[in-house]
Amino acid sequence: MRQPFKQKGFVFVNRLRSSKSKGIKWEVILEKMPIEKTKEKQIVRKELFRKFDPNGNGYLSLAEIDKGILDLKLDDLFGAKPVLLRAFQYAKDFS
Repeated sequence: MRQPFKQKGFVFVNRLRSSKSKGIKWEVILEKMPIEKTKEKQIVRKELFRKFDPNGNGYLSLAEIDKGILDLKLDDLFGAKPVLLRAFQYAKDFS
C-alpha cells in the first residue's frame, strides 16, 4: 500500500535538500514552490495552483504542469521529464 503523498513527499524533499542531484538548484525550486506547512506558504501554494490551472477545473493536466514550470522559469525541473511524468502518475492516484 502506498503512503499518502504528503508524508512521502516531505521525506523525498528532505533527502533532495541534503543530496547533490546533478547540479539541480533545489533551493531555487523550493523557494518558488514552497512545501512548508505554514498559513503563508499554503496561500502561496493555492495561488500557484490557480496560475497552473487556467481553465479553473480544479485538476492539473501534465501540459498545465509543464507550462507552469516554464512560467516559473524552473529549467532544472522542466528538464526532468521522466521524473515529472512519474510524479504526475503517482499523484493522480490521490486526486
